[in-house]
Amino acid sequence: MGSGSRLGRLAALSIAVVGALSPAAYGQSSSSTTSTSDSMPPRNIVVPLSVIQRFFPEVTQEATTGQNLTAVGNPTTTRSVIYATGDASKKVTVTVDQYESSTDASSAYQQAIETESGSSLAQTKS
Repeated sequence: MGSGSRLGRLAALSIAVVGALSPAAYGQSSSSTTSTSDSMPPRNIVVPLSVIQRFFPEVTQEATTGQNLTAVGNPTTTRSVIYATGDASKKVTVTVDQYESSTDASSAYQQAIETESGSSLAQTKS
């Protein structure tokens, strides 16, 4: 398997999908206020290990799950799942962030892209 194929798989998993999910999707009433410290979306909202293994066959387990501490903007709730190889030498992280509105989600996505672009530029200049 060539490095181009590997990069394609990595790119496919690193694309962030940011959306405003209704609180009802998590069994909450729309009048309730959720913050990242109060709850996380259900585990099944993040892709399962079997999907990760299609792109990264060497990954064999879910290592950890919890809040996405790197979320940008002001998400109402977050979840991060880290998958790993048996010896934890390689890891794949998948995160889901919920925002109050699609505008908030879009702003957070743009902020993340700009932050990543700036980070990539800084690394290439080094």
